[in-house]
Formats: sequence, C-alpha cells, structure tokens
Amino acid sequence: MQENDGNILNGKPRGFAGMLARQVEAINQNPAFKEDFIDQDELKFLLIAHDQEHAAILIIDHGQILVEGVKQDSKESISRDVLGWDAMVAASMQTYLELALGRLSFIRLGLKVIKGEVKVKKPLKLLKLQRIFEYLS
Repeated sequence: MQENDGNILNGKPRGFAGMLARQVEAINQNPAFKEDFIDQDELKFLLIAHDQEHAAILIIDHGQILVEGVKQDSKESISRDVLGWDAMVAASMQTYLELALGRLSFIRLGLKVIKGEVKVKKPLKLLKLQRIFEYLS
C-alpha cells in the first residue's frame, strides 16, 4: 500500500479503491474463486475513475485479490512502467457504477469505448477481470 495520502483510513483504501475493495471482499471469500485462481500468477489491473483523485489497482495473485489506491498525480505516476499493470480501464465514476449495477450492456460499453468516453489498454487481459467479477453473482 502507498503512503497515507488521505486515501487510506485504518489500513483500508477509501474512495474509489475502497468501493472496489468492498466488492472484492465477497470474491475473496468465495471458495470457487480461490480454487479456480489458485494457480494464477500476479495479474494487475489499473482502474481509473478520471473524475476521482485516486485510481485503483486490483492485484490478483494465487486466488486472492488485493485492492490498492493510487494517487493520480500525473500520467507518469499511473504508467505501466511505474505500476506494472497488465491492463487498464479509464472511465467516469458514473460508468463504473452503471457497470456494477448491471445497467450498462456490453454494447453500450462498446459504444462508450468508440466515442472515447472509456479508454481501454490490453482489452484481452480484461476478459480475465470480467470472469473474476462473475463470482459476485
């Protein structure tokens, strides 16, 4: 975890990263997830809510997910070279909420990507993230 920069309270991430951390707690408790991903070497996903001060890194490693908050000081501070992420999504907080609530279809998400409202790097790796979030249902 990074130094306490206002995004960590009592050792837990707050804001956007905190919201994601609460979501993945249920996945971490799911025995099927642990079994299916026990052999998964470290995989990092950078999720940027561009209308928030902090981004989130989801780290999947051997059947466990960790969420860390990352301050978005500059493009360099969240670059692949600095953070070592494998895939990235940048969208508004509203778009992430629509996704979490199931109100954004795959087609509408694709349209947002085409319009430039959602930015994606390494989309094939993101399929694994989609598979992970299926453990919430």
